[in-house]
Amino acid sequence: MTHQNCRSCGAKDLIEILDLGFAPPSNALLSKEDLSKGEIHYPLVLLFCQECKLVQTRDFHSGEALFTPDYPYLSSTSTTWIKHSHELVDSVIKEFSLDRNSLVAEIASNDGYLLERLSQQGIPAYGIEPTKLAADISISRGHQVYNCFLNLGTASNIKREKGAASVVIANNVFAHVPELRDFTEAAKLLLSDDGVLVIEVQYFASLLENNLFDTIYHEHYSYFTITSLANLLKKVGLSISKVERIATHGGSIRVYARKYSDGSNSEGPLSSFLSLEEKIMSLDNLMNFQKSVNRAKTDIRTFFYQQLAQGKVNIGLGAPAKGNTLINFLGLDRGDITLVLDSAESKHGKFLPGSHIPIYPVERQYLTHADNLIILPWNLSDEFCSIVRNFQVAKDIPMYVLLPSIQKIGPKYL
Repeated sequence: MTHQNCRSCGAKDLIEILDLGFAPPSNALLSKEDLSKGEIHYPLVLLFCQECKLVQTRDFHSGEALFTPDYPYLSSTSTTWIKHSHELVDSVIKEFSLDRNSLVAEIASNDGYLLERLSQQGIPAYGIEPTKLAADISISRGHQVYNCFLNLGTASNIKREKGAASVVIANNVFAHVPELRDFTEAAKLLLSDDGVLVIEVQYFASLLENNLFDTIYHEHYSYFTITSLANLLKKVGLSISKVERIATHGGSIRVYARKYSDGSNSEGPLSSFLSLEEKIMSLDNLMNFQKSVNRAKTDIRTFFYQQLAQGKVNIGLGAPAKGNTLINFLGLDRGDITLVLDSAESKHGKFLPGSHIPIYPVERQYLTHADNLIILPWNLSDEFCSIVRNFQVAKDIPMYVLLPSIQKIGPKYL
């Protein structure tokens, strides 16, 4: 039990449901010079609010401390994510009859992966992106981007300059927000009176059912269900009009919300979700989460022990935050995974936090040294299989994903 307040409803007595030990921030990649310096490891603990049903991490740092100007995540390095985002844009344009007289705002627009599609379709749009590296890339591509964190102050200034938005898109950003109520109020402020807020977040019910604990890291402050998201939105005067389940990140939800009016009624689209979540999010299931995670830890550590006992060289594919959660929770290092290969140039020459495993480009010369390829972003396994296939490596290299269970998925590229 802890007395940190719920970031959605303010309730005080939250229940601890998972402890992943101490870990550095998962996206805090290290330079070679950093290796000789000390790293700060923070407790990685999940808490559950019995009042509004929000799941959140215990606080130890501000958003500014985690989302630094050189924050390395760039969305455009994943063809899977670009395709997903473009499909969302096309769907939103069609559903809400957007045209050149409309205005779309994207919160956490990163390097312009989604703004580019809006531009191609002739829809006026702007982005809000707090990290300078990603914002500068997007601006260089011709997009209008506000390089700032979204809050009531910045939202007011932006709306004064740009006017009200027909649609505000918030893809996988609500989880990254420490000041959740203020952020949600700011998102609402950007909207026109009949505007739509489109929110996409990982679905905690799927995370819990599939034991996807590697998606828990310090940069994710909150984990949502429809119940907890509806409770949050209602507090700021927004009502859910539509819900979709989508496959990204092991199971996500996309919610469409509008400004609340006396005629607003979200009972219809939510009823099946609320009933499902009441069962999945029972206290018994939540309190058994730690046991499920510990069993997975034992299985995966045994896998690495067996591979190393046979003298196998393991090379990782992808350097995502989820991979760092897994590696640090398991206590792995360069003896277990020699190096990782990643498509993002911003990560090359860096080292994973905690484990200090080096990051290299995805090139044939590194693949040929591997006995096993470990795909760390399991949600992008098909994409990595395709990338490796294009290199036409001569030998059969087994490919594995480690969660939700250890699976041998390759070679698929010969």
